[in-house]
Amino acid sequence: MSIECRAAHRALHPFVIGFVERPGAIVAGASLQLPFAIPVIHIVLDEAEGPGVAVSGGTKLARTMAARSLPHSFVIALGFGGVALLWPGPASAAVGGFVEVEDTFWRALRQRTRDAPDFATRVAIAEHMLMSRIGAQGVVSSPLFKAADAIAHDRWSGPIRELARHCGIEERTLRNRFRHDLGWSPKRLLRVARFNRALRTLHPRPWSGRPMREVRLEFFDDAHFYREFRAHAGISPAAFVAAKQRSGDAMLHNLALQAGTSTPSPS
Repeated sequence: MSIECRAAHRALHPFVIGFVERPGAIVAGASLQLPFAIPVIHIVLDEAEGPGVAVSGGTKLARTMAARSLPHSFVIALGFGGVALLWPGPASAAVGGFVEVEDTFWRALRQRTRDAPDFATRVAIAEHMLMSRIGAQGVVSSPLFKAADAIAHDRWSGPIRELARHCGIEERTLRNRFRHDLGWSPKRLLRVARFNRALRTLHPRPWSGRPMREVRLEFFDDAHFYREFRAHAGISPAAFVAAKQRSGDAMLHNLALQAGTSTPSPS
């Protein structure tokens, strides 16, 4: 499965980070949606079932999806400030799954991207419309969003107390505001971001052009690495690699399972 991706124009940072397009593909059996730390807007370009536009503030646990055709999707990767700016609801309400977005702006963006002939044109349309939207809404920035973005986008993997000090916030305040405003605890976001780095390291053919580092150095030992991976994915690292090699797809957070494979139960 070919994946196209492009970083967003610098004028859109830190609200919009980039764009990804996944063509439709039939999944032979069930699929597994793995946890991810980055907020996204998911736009369906074909006539698949479900919401045409949905937002997610990230997910904390793996979940199995019934056998079906994965939709032709155009995904906008956001910063946490982008969720606050571009979605009318609280960011915390979008964590853990996908919430349908229904307003004239997103309906118009979906229609225009569906009518566009290719990925490059869709990116140009989305950037133009998003720049207009962000300019009209005004700038939303806070130390909280910067702290969450630093974790989700791999710029911070250290202690929470040091992150709070770096952002000029009391540690207790930072923890409370993460839970209330973003729907995450800082510790859980750190763990899921580290899990996402492990996925990029293990994937035999990842689409992401983001630099990879030796993620196992972030764990106490191999047993800690395997335990954390299974806690988030419900499967072992070796099973993840084997499934990706078998399916040939480049996505990180969706995993096609063989027909008859038992449903993992993440802890």
